[in-house]
Amino acid sequence: AEAVEDVSVEVNWRITNHDGTIEEWVLGLENSVLHAIPESRSDDAATSIELSRTTFDRILQEEVTIADGVGAGEIDLIGPMEPLLAIFDNLETFQSGFAIVEP
Repeated sequence: AEAVEDVSVEVNWRITNHDGTIEEWVLGLENSVLHAIPESRSDDAATSIELSRTTFDRILQEEVTIADGVGAGEIDLIGPMEPLLAIFDNLETFQSGFAIVEP
């Protein structure tokens, strides 16, 4: 999106899975490109977010927003919310279920 052409931000994610294991990721946005690095943390991250796999799945399914999760105490946010909003507010939603081949 044009709104994030000059945005450069990294966010640390710490996700606690159902079995108690922990996943760490760095989610970054730079030059209008989103990237994710597994098993990593960034010292330069603008924000860190800690949440359960259940809450993460609910965010992906658009059942809850990050702001709602923070407000409900389901998400620990260390740092400002703006870096997350810069990423998530500019994601495009693609339609699924379209015909790949038409007669």
